[in-house]
Amino acid sequence: MRYLELVVGPFQHDERALTAALDVLLVLRDRWKLHLAACAAVRRAEKRQGRRTPRGATPFDRECERPPLPDLHLNGRPGGP
Repeated sequence: MRYLELVVGPFQHDERALTAALDVLLVLRDRWKLHLAACAAVRRAEKRQGRRTPRGATPFDRECERPPLPDLHLNGRPGGP
């Protein structure tokens, strides 16, 4: 939530900021879905090559790099004011 506030402003009280927060969430969701698809493609390739290790009890047991959050550019400087 703090990340969204830093990116779009006080979305709890501002309708435009709320709309912008939703847009940010949708972009991040799309990136996450692409990342998961890439991880699945790697897993399928590993399986075909016989290099795949058994998966854990849940899909989240395997360590997989997470895509980074977009850089914040607040007040013209990356990372904050």
